[in-house]
Parts: sequence; C-alpha cells; structure tokens
Amino acid sequence: MFAIIAVALVSIAATLVGVALWRLTGSFREQKSYRFLKTPDLDSPEFIPTLASLAEAIPTAGCVTQVWTEIDAIQQARLDAIRSARRSVQFETYIMTPGRRSRELSEVLRAKAASGVCVRVLVDDYGTQTLPESYWRQLKNAGVEVRRFNAFDWKSPLSYLDRTHRKLLVIDGHRTLIGGAGISDLWDGRKEDETAWLDIEFQIEGPAVSILSKMFAHHWILTDGEADLTAPTWASDGKPGDRVMLAIAPGTHPTYRDSSILGLMQALVGSVRDRVWISSPYFIPSSSLRRALVAARKRGVDVRVLTMGSRSDKPLVRDAARERYGELLDGDVSIYEFAPSMMHAKMVLADDGWLNFGSANVDPRSLFHNEELNVIVEDRNLVDRVEAFFQSAFDRSHFVSRRSWKGRSLWKRIRGRVGLWFQWQL
Repeated sequence: MFAIIAVALVSIAATLVGVALWRLTGSFREQKSYRFLKTPDLDSPEFIPTLASLAEAIPTAGCVTQVWTEIDAIQQARLDAIRSARRSVQFETYIMTPGRRSRELSEVLRAKAASGVCVRVLVDDYGTQTLPESYWRQLKNAGVEVRRFNAFDWKSPLSYLDRTHRKLLVIDGHRTLIGGAGISDLWDGRKEDETAWLDIEFQIEGPAVSILSKMFAHHWILTDGEADLTAPTWASDGKPGDRVMLAIAPGTHPTYRDSSILGLMQALVGSVRDRVWISSPYFIPSSSLRRALVAARKRGVDVRVLTMGSRSDKPLVRDAARERYGELLDGDVSIYEFAPSMMHAKMVLADDGWLNFGSANVDPRSLFHNEELNVIVEDRNLVDRVEAFFQSAFDRSHFVSRRSWKGRSLWKRIRGRVGLWFQWQL
C-alpha cells in the first residue's frame, strides 16, 4: 500500500512540475492579435513599405533563378552548389539525421574544405542530436568549421527550447538556396512505399544574397564564431523590377507579442484580390490569421490551404491542427490534406505575382519562437511554375469537407485538444 501511495505522489508531483514548466515557457499564453482595418493592394506603392515595417524586413533586389520540386533534385542541387564553390560555403540547417543524405553532404563538404575553400556549417543542436560525435569530428578534421546553435546549457535549461529552423546555403556570396528540406533520409519517404516527401527549394541571385550571407554571419557570431563583415559578396544585379523582401532582419527574434512572419502573412492575406494559396505542413494559424483568411474569402478571394494528411511525421500536431479547421471550413476556406506522403513545403502564392517561401510553418513555434528565414518576391515569371506545383498537390490531396472533418474519432479530438495546450512547443 505504501508503495502505491508513493508512486501516486511521485506521479502527481511530476505532473505538477511538468505543468509548471509548460506554463513558464508560455504554453498557455494567448497569442496577440493583428487587426488591420485596411491594407494596401499588392500593386500599390504603399505595399512595400507597409510590408517592410510589419515584417521588420529588408527591401532589396534579386531574382529566383532556379526552382526544384523533387527531393532528389533538391538534395542534388545542394551538393552541386557546394561542389561549384570557389571561395566560400555557408550552410545553416535545422535537422540532420544519420543516413545516406548526411553522408553525401559530409563527403562534399570535406572535399571542398580540403581544396582550400572556406566551409562553415551552422546546425541546430536539438535538430542534429542523433548524429554521432564522430560525424562532426570527421568534418572538423577535414577543415570544415562547425558551430552548434543554442547548445544545451545547465545554467539556462529552458533556453534550449530556442532553435534555428533556417535552411540556408550561400555559395561564394553569389547565390543562395533556400527551402524547407532537412538533411535526412526521412524526406525519401517510408520504406514500405518509398513515396518521397513533397517539398520545394529556390535559388536566389542578386544583391539579396549579400544580405542573406550577413544573416548567416550574424548567427555564426552568436555561436562564438568569427566573421569578416567586409568580405565582398560578388552579388550580381537583380532583374529590373524584381524585389525581394527578407521577413526577418538580423538581430530580431520573434516573441509572443511580435512575429515578423505573421505580420508578413497577414498583410499578404489582407491585400490580395484574387487568390491566396498557402502550403504549410504544420498548420495551426492564430485567431487573427484565421479571421483574415475568412475575411479574404468573403471578399471573393480564392483561399486554399495545402497541408499534411494522414501520412504525417507528427500525428499529434496534425490532430491539433485539425481542431482549428472548423472556423475556416465555416468561412468556406478550402483545405487540402496531401495524401501520397508527408507534405513539407512552406509557401504562399498571392494573386499572380507575389510569392513567400522559406523555412517557417504556419504554427506558433515557427511564428513566435523559432529563428526562421522567409523571403518574399514579386516575380510573375514564377507564377506558372508555382501554380503547377500547387495544382498537382491539390489533385493528389484529400479535400476536407465539413462532414468529413466532423466525422473524426473522439480519440483524435481529445488528442487534438491536448495538443493545442502545448502548441507553442510542438
């Protein structure tokens, strides 16, 4: 009997400690609302300064010169880009796991460093914890400089919840690859069906690359690395009329009061006239963003959301996300859950010229907690390619009707509601 009582007391104490910790990290905190009476049209001269102020963004020039939409092509493009480097490689990523993809990356990084190229790799400590120390030792022995973002520190254990979620590759300061894919065999799909994850990668050239390079340098400095901020970047001019916006400027960090990327997204949604198509695997929009999407639909805007389906890598997040569907479905927002595999692309297509892409998901962790990197570009030449990507995904997705959504099991509803309690850290 004494043992049973002791176990019960320990369980209760552990639960109270767990709840206290989640409360300390802000898990039960209400998100701040963004309410705009009016927003300028996308083609208005006021749109750029409005977006720049809301998103703490840096207006610059540049153009997207390549787009890859298959995981083999994405990973090969990264390897080829590193092989082409003649002066420097700057690579920042969130997730890396043991397997073929990380081995291939290690080989090209080591070979490039051995040839005399300055190779710097910045990884999130949490997202790369499954890789053995021998992996990093091999890189360092070959001359690759490696830094870990936010390594665990017993002096401030809760700070370990902060992460860099960026996926950034800068070659010679001349071109940049940005997307959402990690360095992991997970993206190649499940062994039983070998269906690869759906993702997308963009290559940027032009003066914007200089800013992206300096953003990498900022994080590098935060990990006790040294950076030469006067180093030339050899960036070419962007095409006339092309404009790139960086959603997060160096030195900023999202908080529950302020999210650069949420400000960016809500301004886009408020400004569109014809359509806004959003792809986000982890889709838990704030109440203000949900209202903005419904309001856009009432204006006659074609509002569609592409998100993960039953083949999710995080079932709890999916169940939590589905608890937020009701308001959107009532507002006639179309939701598509990708069926063949995990959907991991993070992108917004606004009307027929504006595109937002990068590492951020539409969820509290990305919007209010992570270090993210998103870019917005006005480029009508990209519309057909991106539209085809979306349309192909829609055709292979399950369209969520209100009837099918209400038919989810009681267990999934309960699990989803519990997941929402911890949405800040999912």
